[in-house]
Amino acid sequence: MLKKHFFFKEKLNTGQAGELELSPLGSLSIPVKNSVWGVPAFLVVLSSSFLLLFIRALSIPLPFTFVPLVFVSQAIFLLAWKLGAKKAFFAVLCFLLQGYFLHLIPIGALCGYQMGYLVSALIIGYASDRNKELGALGLFGLFSLAQLGIYLCGLILLTALFGLKTALASGLWPFLLTDLLKNILTARIASQKTFNR
Repeated sequence: MLKKHFFFKEKLNTGQAGELELSPLGSLSIPVKNSVWGVPAFLVVLSSSFLLLFIRALSIPLPFTFVPLVFVSQAIFLLAWKLGAKKAFFAVLCFLLQGYFLHLIPIGALCGYQMGYLVSALIIGYASDRNKELGALGLFGLFSLAQLGIYLCGLILLTALFGLKTALASGLWPFLLTDLLKNILTARIASQKTFNR
């Protein structure tokens, strides 16, 4: 037990590659170095989750569907492109857990879309970790792929609950044009050099 304690302490002090390794759990890595604009990673994750909660509150109910118009998807795209897969995933996870706990995010038919947020964060974060040189067109394609992941996760649950026709009419067709325009604007923002510093 004492040996494990000293191993943990040694890895914590050295902080190799900005990660903390816990030997008793196998391989668990947590970012600890200053990573984004000089802010510690855990603060970036926490503050990002609060930001997502705020943006989620800006959703607009629509009279012809029970699925609201939201802007949090594009906020997640930007965060994932900036932070990378690991930090973005944990930021979105914290956002969802806080939303469920505080009853700010309803648990129900829309949970599929919410799980899609995690998928989209991983898709964009993975691409960001490997290639930060995408232009606006490439980013639009990447964000469209992530949007497709959100659609699929959401529609799977809606179809199981209400059938395919209702799922498409309520959860896909009303949002294709608005999501297209939002993703074009989001890709334009993410391609700016000032955003990628």
